[in-house]
Amino acid sequence: MRSILRLSAIGGIAAAVIAVFASSGSAASEEHVHFFQGVKTCAPRTNTVPEIVCVLTTSNVALLQGASVAYLRDPLVFAEPAPGRVDSDVRLTTADGSGTANGHCTFYFSTGTGLCSYRNGTGELAGFHAEFAVGTDNPKTRMYSVIGKYWLGGDGD
Repeated sequence: MRSILRLSAIGGIAAAVIAVFASSGSAASEEHVHFFQGVKTCAPRTNTVPEIVCVLTTSNVALLQGASVAYLRDPLVFAEPAPGRVDSDVRLTTADGSGTANGHCTFYFSTGTGLCSYRNGTGELAGFHAEFAVGTDNPKTRMYSVIGKYWLGGDGD
């Protein structure tokens, strides 16, 4: 059973990565699209907003090293597809607080994968857009791999 779940998770990650890279229907030209790879570690959920905060502990983009991802409201948890999913607006903030970008993340418990989209960057992240696939590296330590594409500008920013 465990190998079936692991295979499902790998399939879910692969599908998310394909979706991220296939969705290049943006205003950004290909020469301005860059690849992001990192790991985020999430603190235990708290009873105060933001209830969930994650930090990009590893990043191939210096500007995003140490950046935080905060869930802006009590994340909505839906029962379907079983065993459920989290759906929430998020804010990405650079480590020194010099830039932010608003986004939205959905994470599926059944596969341990998700997708986060960011738009409307300000400050150092002015014009920031991203499509990131998220996969579970180690659920016990709340570590998640993050990969995808990002660009600055376009879409009227």
